[in-house]
Amino acid sequence: MYDNTFLRLANNLSVMPPMVKCHVMQDTARQEGRVFVAPYDDPFTIAGQGTIGTEILRQLTTSQLETLHAIFVPVGGGGLIAGIAAYVKALKPEVKIIGVEPSGRF
Repeated sequence: MYDNTFLRLANNLSVMPPMVKCHVMQDTARQEGRVFVAPYDDPFTIAGQGTIGTEILRQLTTSQLETLHAIFVPVGGGGLIAGIAAYVKALKPEVKIIGVEPSGRF
């Protein structure tokens, strides 16, 4: 599925800080004529994640929409919460978007 170049790069990336990983992957993609798709801070990635906001609002009844106060979103890189917030805030600016992370052991 992956060529040896990718596997060697992936092994080296595991010990790099996140921002360094991103730059290495961008450079590698450019050198190999490939497209790098950022996993969380690319405008297209964020827009795609915004479709989840549409799904959330579409599943609510009118009375549920009127009483919606907050949406809790898991946070990793930030793309998911950015996309959901952009869509929901455009339609219902009073709704709070709250990022959550796990704490401790599961």
